[in-house]
Amino acid sequence: MKLADSSCIVCVFKDINRPFILMDWIKRGYQIVITEQVHKELQDNDKTYKILSPEIKKGSIKINKLITAQDIILFRTRYPVLGIGESSIILTALKLQKESKRYYAILDDKNARKVASQLGLNLTGTYGLLKTLKEKGHITESMFIQCKQDMEKSQFRINFDKIK
Repeated sequence: MKLADSSCIVCVFKDINRPFILMDWIKRGYQIVITEQVHKELQDNDKTYKILSPEIKKGSIKINKLITAQDIILFRTRYPVLGIGESSIILTALKLQKESKRYYAILDDKNARKVASQLGLNLTGTYGLLKTLKEKGHITESMFIQCKQDMEKSQFRINFDKIK
């Protein structure tokens, strides 16, 4: 299961315009899951949501409702630098981890990644997801390079100089 924060969805569906990347994961048996809170964030982004909503309606992307507003309020008192979406992804990952379920939290925000790492969560980012697809032969080297170049040109915030 891939728990995707809004940054990943916006990047793939709008910034680099390659929704097939996530759909490919689904074809391979992975679940792409967002939380209710991430869903709300995405609804506020008209361009992305217009592209994304058919996939949600079809059930390709599932909405997880494990986390309550109260859970997030309590969590954010301890980690106030995190947004609601990132907090909901981390909290969902913690619940799945406690239930010994397989998951990866896809987080791009530096603070969210730091907290998730400190909590021992399985973690990757949008770039890591693309890199894994390339390494497994699901996308070509040229497609990977084009995605990376498109990410650099977009509003997606990533410093490729710091990535291994």
